[in-house]
Amino acid sequence: MQTLTKDKIRQWILKERKKIAADIKVQWDQILHDALREAVLKHKPETVHCYLPMPGEIDLTSFLEYCLRTQITTVVPKVKRKPFLEHLLLTDLDELESGPMGTRHPKNAELYAGSIDLIVVPGLAFDQRGYRIGYGGAFYDHFLMNYPEAFKLAVCYPFQLYSALPHEQHDIPVDHIFCPQYKNKLKFDWEKVSFV
Repeated sequence: MQTLTKDKIRQWILKERKKIAADIKVQWDQILHDALREAVLKHKPETVHCYLPMPGEIDLTSFLEYCLRTQITTVVPKVKRKPFLEHLLLTDLDELESGPMGTRHPKNAELYAGSIDLIVVPGLAFDQRGYRIGYGGAFYDHFLMNYPEAFKLAVCYPFQLYSALPHEQHDIPVDHIFCPQYKNKLKFDWEKVSFV
């Protein structure tokens, strides 16, 4: 039996992501926005760190708008020299500029170095223990090490879930994952996963 490497999983997920019908993507993205909003209402964070979506990723724009509208301090990453991120205060989604690898970040934004209560963690694949495979830059591995007390959330599409993924000893799992139900095929009772 062929072992699935991280690179093979990345390639497969990126290919599957391109196949999502536009109307299904909009539906799934709205479901995940609602789940994140409910998580914010439950955990009542003062500060949320959330990535700005790249093309093909789950569109978290409406969630970021919700955070800004409800006056939650909203922080977004800026990709710097690998494997480091800078963290910027987001105040206006209309004032963004392009960064490396298809990323975006706020223009002329203030650096943020304070505490963070809730982190929405990106990834290409997740497993039932909360481990993830990202894009391979190790940016979030380094970032999460510095915020052990933050509640770490992830959102994903159904094909991004695995029962187990290869991971390293230093990898930090997320605390919870939200995933949309899909044609009643997802019947797992995974402690870290909510099928919404």
